Amino acid sequence: MSEEEPKFVGTRRFGGQPVRQPAYNFRDVPYCSKDLAGSTLSEVTDRQHLVNSIAEFALLCNEATRRKHLSEIARGKKSRCPSKPLSIEYIFDRIDTDDPIWGFMVRTDTPMSSKGRTSNLKASPQWKRGMLQGFITVTTFTQWRSSFRFDSLHES
Repeated sequence: MSEEEPKFVGTRRFGGQPVRQPAYNFRDVPYCSKDLAGSTLSEVTDRQHLVNSIAEFALLCNEATRRKHLSEIARGKKSRCPSKPLSIEYIFDRIDTDDPIWGFMVRTDTPMSSKGRTSNLKASPQWKRGMLQGFITVTTFTQWRSSFRFDSLHES
């Protein structure tokens, strides 16, 4: 390591591709119905597909928090100030570190009203096919210490 390089290089993430911004506003994304009517569920096994969706993941989390906050206010409940539930850094770190990783995404497929009821394009002019409505990433249990034992017989 040269004298000019900072000593904390190992704690910083190297620059990568710019985060791709979605071509739609998350306030326009309709609610997803419980039976997924009007939506498509797809399995994602390619890590790069997850990386390309990081901005959507963070924006979807923000919108879900905003909607929850507004729902509580409308019902007369005292609501905490909404905050970002998952940071873009945390999402990237999970996708970058977890191995193996796969997941599922739910996206719009048929025009729906904002509350997830069947609609048409005239009634929902901001609707676009492929708007992210939900996601989940999955990995197997990971540990980073060779001395770690996950059983009831371990002496510690």
